[in-house]
Amino acid sequence: MVTFNTKNIGSLLFVILAHFSFVRPAIIYHSGMITIDRTIRNLAIVILVYLILRWVKYIKEGGVIKYIIIFFLITLCITILHSMPLMNLLRIIIYTLGLCLLVDIYMREGKGKILVKGIFISYCILLGWNFIWMTHQVGFGVMAGNHLDVTIFGHNNILVYYAIPGLLFAFLHSYYTSSKLGMLHLVLMFIIGWSVLIAWSAAGVVGWAVFMTFAIFFYKRKAQRFFSMKSAIIVYTILFVGIVILRLQVHFSFIIENILNRYVHLTGREYIWDNVMIMIRESWLYGYGHGFRALPFDAHNRLLEILLQGGIISLISYISIYVCILYRLRVQKNSLIVHLFSAAIMSLMLVNLVDSAGGNFMYFAIFVLCNYCDDMKLPFVHKTQNEVPYVAADKNYRLE
Repeated sequence: MVTFNTKNIGSLLFVILAHFSFVRPAIIYHSGMITIDRTIRNLAIVILVYLILRWVKYIKEGGVIKYIIIFFLITLCITILHSMPLMNLLRIIIYTLGLCLLVDIYMREGKGKILVKGIFISYCILLGWNFIWMTHQVGFGVMAGNHLDVTIFGHNNILVYYAIPGLLFAFLHSYYTSSKLGMLHLVLMFIIGWSVLIAWSAAGVVGWAVFMTFAIFFYKRKAQRFFSMKSAIIVYTILFVGIVILRLQVHFSFIIENILNRYVHLTGREYIWDNVMIMIRESWLYGYGHGFRALPFDAHNRLLEILLQGGIISLISYISIYVCILYRLRVQKNSLIVHLFSAAIMSLMLVNLVDSAGGNFMYFAIFVLCNYCDDMKLPFVHKTQNEVPYVAADKNYRLE
């Protein structure tokens, strides 16, 4: 195994610093440290400029990231057209593209191990800090039905958008370093699971449970042939039509009300969706601009939010990202990692059925990382189509 030299240590620290700068700096604000929050915002801009200069030589080979940039450019143009405030959108663009560029550059330069390790360490710090904060606020009990904002990220619903990527990078880091989950990975998974239960956001609990279920199946080499990104998109489409359009959830009132401790009408979301869809019909082509809301709340559905703020034009550019991802994952040979990414994306998509806060930051960065599944040389080899995949090549294998 190659020991870390000074350059590698510096690169690892840069990933950790950049990840902290791009992943929702408002966590500092919610913790009461406003001055530090402003400093991190300025630092994010400096790092973004540096990454853009590094990425210039890759522009012609941008892959998924080109579609992400197009989506944000369309959103920006529509927002300017409607004379909506730009500051919040510009912040989202800075953080999202910054994180995407960071992932793209490190993977292109063959530094995937450093990238994964740096982001994994960052999530250990972030989610560990959040766990201590939450237990200090409310103790270790499960807060079923309690809507207090007890996370450092803001509203309890936001926690799952850090929990799922944190779990994903725990699995990625374990496979980059060995064929088994280490103690630190298991501790992080425990902290994430218990934090989700304390916050008790129904969407968060479901998203976390779905990802962990599929991830454990894949870890045990089970059911991998019955799951793919294509099947995830099909499931999401069926659920979107059934829940948002047809409202079939009324037939599952026992699960929603007695297990998830939520109203069958999804805590007023059906009322929000009805009003949002009325507004969408009035400006279906290019929406009303980023930041527009039909009610004092957001749309509580990612696709409806995009249609409301950017119309069909934005929705097409957003769907094109998924089309590109679907194609990339279909041609990848590293089946295990493809399934892990598919499970993470599907879990976030399920959360986005009843929420709309997860359309930026690490969500898009995971899309970019999907481009490089085959470059993640793990301690498992891909067999031919007639053989069982994920056969261990060497138990003592380590990525150099």
